[in-house]
This record gives sequence, structure tokens and C-alpha cells, in this order.
Amino acid sequence: MKDKRRHKRFSVDDLAITGKMIFDTEVKIVNISISGVSLLVERRMEIGSEYTLRLEDKGRSFSARGIVVWSSMDGTRTGPKGDSIPVYKAGIKFADVLNDNILELIQFIERHRRGEEHRLSGLRFHIKAPEKAILNFPAIYKVKKLSLGGMLIESTQPLEVETKYPMEITTPEDTPIHFLGRVASCLLRKHDGVGFYDIGIEFMEMPEQDQERFNGFMSFLQDIDKQSQDL
Repeated sequence: MKDKRRHKRFSVDDLAITGKMIFDTEVKIVNISISGVSLLVERRMEIGSEYTLRLEDKGRSFSARGIVVWSSMDGTRTGPKGDSIPVYKAGIKFADVLNDNILELIQFIERHRRGEEHRLSGLRFHIKAPEKAILNFPAIYKVKKLSLGGMLIESTQPLEVETKYPMEITTPEDTPIHFLGRVASCLLRKHDGVGFYDIGIEFMEMPEQDQERFNGFMSFLQDIDKQSQDL
């Protein structure tokens, strides 16, 4: 059967190209202090990883970077299709709030505080749920195939078709190429009992400077492919 793709796809498994994308996921705040926050989230959070928390309410917002210092499974909830979705509880220590926006955090806590509890680690506050509590975190994926129009990646996380994400790939020269990607397909695969996802990504927007670097890398792949065919 003839391949009807507009652009030729090149296998890049041997080049060990990886990429990163940014997820936004809503979380529930358990308690908060000027040094950190504990929350409930439906994704497992790796200890030592960095995340950005954004709290929004009545036109005001507060954002802070933080490091996960502990994480554990807290239970499950039933999804829309009757499936069981794990819920995790995690503690994040703020990395920049003490220097940059501590006053903003104190004002946010004062506007939303509902109660307090004393701990050996300090005073923590229970707050009324803000309109939105969003956690931004990066996810790493492996690039399997590349073309001028998109790529095929391998990920441990499924992605919903038609959603769009800020993404990047890193070439062997360690130069990141940034773009907006659209999820075109998502297929579950299993190997040795472990599940992973083959995800097709369409390139939607790419800054001019990144486009130039990407075109240069694709020319490199085309030269390698031509040389292999000439052998």
C-alpha cells in the first residue's frame, strides 16, 4: 500500500532524541504555608522534580515554583467511564516564593484562610478552594520518527486526540527546538507487560529561529537517508 503522507518520515531511534512537553492539570489544595503546599493530584509526582503551581481566584492569581519533597497514593476515584483513577497526595516546597513574591502569597492565604494547624515544621493554613488550582509540570518523551510535518513519540502518559501542548525536542547537539504540537493519534502498546503509548504529533506553530534549526536537522536526516540508499 502506497504511503499517502505529505512528508517522508525518518526513524530516529538510534539518535536517542528526547523531548519535553508541559501539562496543565487541576489539583486540590489540602493546606498551604509560606514555605510550601500539600495537594491532591491525579498524576504521580516524582520526588525531587520541579513544578509550577498557579492559584487563581476573582481575577487575582499567585504562581510559585516548587520541588516535590514527598508523594504517596491517597486512594482512587471513579472516572467518567467507570474506571478507577488513582489519586496522589504530595508535598511541594516552594523554591522561589521567599525571595520574589512572599507578600503576594501571604495576601492570598489571608483572603482564603479557613483554619490553621500547628506542626513542627511551622504553621499551615486550610483555605477555601480557589476558582482554579493549576499545576504545570513537564513530561519527557522519546522521539521515534520525524518528518517536516510532525513526529511519532513514545510516552508513558496517554494524550487526548486534538489537544495541543507547548512542546520541545532536543537534537544530538543539545539544542532545544520549541513548537506547539497537536495530538493526531494515540495508540496503547505493550511490551513485556508494560504499557506505553505511540502518539502522533502534528507541528502547528514553530518560532522562526526554531524552524531554521529544525530544517537544518531534517536536511541532516535526509543526507543520511540518501547515503544509506546509495550504499
